[in-house]
Amino acid sequence: MGRRGYSFSLFVVACALLSQSVLANSHIVGTKGFWRIEKDAKGIWWFIRPETNEREFLNTVTSVQPFQLSRNAEGPHYVSSHWKQELKREWFHDLQSNDVREWARATLPQVFSTGFKGIGAWSHKVFHQMDVPISRDLNIWAHFPELKPHDPEFAVRAEETIRSQVQDLIQNKNLVGYYLDNELDWNARAPYAKDYFRIVSQLLKKHDPNHLNLGVRYHGYITADVIEASKPFVDVQSINVYANDAKLDPVLFQMMYQSGEKPILISEYGFHSTDNLSGNRNEFGFGGGEVVDQKARAEGYVKMTSGLAGTPFFLGADWFQWNDEPAAGRIPDGEDVNFGIVSVDDQTYPELDQAIRDLSPQLNRLHEQSADTPMEQLPIWRIHREPNEYEQSIPLLPHTIL
Repeated sequence: MGRRGYSFSLFVVACALLSQSVLANSHIVGTKGFWRIEKDAKGIWWFIRPETNEREFLNTVTSVQPFQLSRNAEGPHYVSSHWKQELKREWFHDLQSNDVREWARATLPQVFSTGFKGIGAWSHKVFHQMDVPISRDLNIWAHFPELKPHDPEFAVRAEETIRSQVQDLIQNKNLVGYYLDNELDWNARAPYAKDYFRIVSQLLKKHDPNHLNLGVRYHGYITADVIEASKPFVDVQSINVYANDAKLDPVLFQMMYQSGEKPILISEYGFHSTDNLSGNRNEFGFGGGEVVDQKARAEGYVKMTSGLAGTPFFLGADWFQWNDEPAAGRIPDGEDVNFGIVSVDDQTYPELDQAIRDLSPQLNRLHEQSADTPMEQLPIWRIHREPNEYEQSIPLLPHTIL
């Protein structure tokens, strides 16, 4: 069943019923001593820290790496100012060298001082050795897309893909959890969804019983049948969303929450502009998240992140990504977007940097207050649109919205 089966009026009724029932539904999910999630007595979902049991609305940033190579061998490449070695891909997998560790030790305080509480997917594995919340994307089905879950080899390949990536992380207290996959085409895979979620989730639990299952990072939209198929197996629903207006569709997200009965994590979001320090022309096809200038990027961050924190069933958001992509396009696919907190020359965007610093200390308070406003009146929602209406119908975010 798709989006057309849900009207905004049903959304309002569902919100009212939800608000009446939350007091009876407080519970914690996860393994004690590791990152867990909690639905509190007011119906607000939180991440729970392992050692202190503190509640957190987690704002993190993805793709924290020492460099990112351009398709143009002459560059410019993104290179961290803390990276002093040559630009070889082997460094992405090196966890032992002093060069990698020194880069990470210098970079992590920069991430924290910007206002992020942790690090998201696609980041260097050396951070697992450091005191920082971090998530990982396993890309399970992406390793063998030609196989279907009913193929005997699917489970064999899935188990090896999972085992090889989690075996060193089972006892890691800073790992928040795993994404199973990223932006799969669920139009083609929907008939296999239940078998997929059952097989890979059971294998993940077998090889790492301690960490959260963060879902599959849906690509902007998903249907109820896939959400319902995943419901018995994932701990969190995750979705990547880019929105010019810094708002979300109420019908889609209420469907995700009602059908899945799980909290939602925004696993990618961001804003980009052709007004940038890296020469990004943003030609890769990212219409969503486009704004007019760097001031609008900062205001977009504040509007969307505060809106997410102000909604009870969101429990975190991963900004994509730490650095701008090279202007000639990243290896291997040529994506060339001004996503960064820093430019390819590792220069900070001051408006965005300050916006994150100012908002971060307020996020837990905003989340704590999120149940005080009727769900249908929360500022994160836009007027409902069908999937094919999104990018062409939403205007660029001006820098006068706040």
